Amino acid sequence: MNLNDLYIKYPCFIRVNLWQKKINCIFKITLYLEKSLINLIKNNNKILLQEIAGQLNISKRTIRRDIEKLKQQNKLKRIGTEKTGHWEIIN
Repeated sequence: MNLNDLYIKYPCFIRVNLWQKKINCIFKITLYLEKSLINLIKNNNKILLQEIAGQLNISKRTIRRDIEKLKQQNKLKRIGTEKTGHWEIIN
């Protein structure tokens, strides 16, 4: 029995299984980015968004969105302005 036969016999199962793999993959990527972001801030608490985006090779918009999530989870806090302030990691 090949994949096409399985799809014909169990179309919903195949779709759900592929969807779960996609969600699992997205979840792993999100966790990786969160850990990478926190590590960069631990190494340099005055790091700028542009520097983070450049080092992680992702857009500033994605960095902003991830930082907002970390702020909402009370894991990260910005002290001062965007240019002259620094990051504080909250445990």
